[in-house]
Amino acid sequence: MVKIVVKVYNGDGKVLRRKTIPVRGRLKIWLFAAHKTLQYISAVREVYGSHAHRAEVELEGIARDEAFEYYKTW
Repeated sequence: MVKIVVKVYNGDGKVLRRKTIPVRGRLKIWLFAAHKTLQYISAVREVYGSHAHRAEVELEGIARDEAFEYYKTW
């Protein structure tokens, strides 16, 4: 199963919050998962304020090239 992993870091490079969002299906569901990811980052920013400096979003369970192929064929 494909997962989106979101990590929010503070200024020292420590992870403040980490969340895994499972993605089932194809592009429409991926877009919904991306929306949930952005909502999560915004919520963490509201809680931690200026301590949240950076966020990383990763895909797990799918190769980057394969994800790009899904995007191109949409």
